[in-house]
Amino acid sequence: MGEASALPFHWVNPPVTPPTEPGPEQKKASDELSTLEGSAFDTRFAEVMASDHEKDVAMYEKAAKASDAAGKYARGTLPTLQRHLKRARALRRLRPGSPAP
Repeated sequence: MGEASALPFHWVNPPVTPPTEPGPEQKKASDELSTLEGSAFDTRFAEVMASDHEKDVAMYEKAAKASDAAGKYARGTLPTLQRHLKRARALRRLRPGSPAP
């Protein structure tokens, strides 16, 4: 991820406190996935990963436009998120019955 990804949270103005647990959306997805098995789990997991990465990339693209430390961090992290999104979409395409990206 490079230098920007190592930016300490206290350098961001105002300082950022990272979450200590999953948010409501992540908790809901985790709870749903924990009830599934086999191909149903695989299919839903692929859908969740692709959808989550699409949201993350959009958020980081917006943040990357800023000229502050957060923008620098977003610009440094964005290529990794885009690679993850590409892989998540490929995984989703491999699952039967999944919508094409």
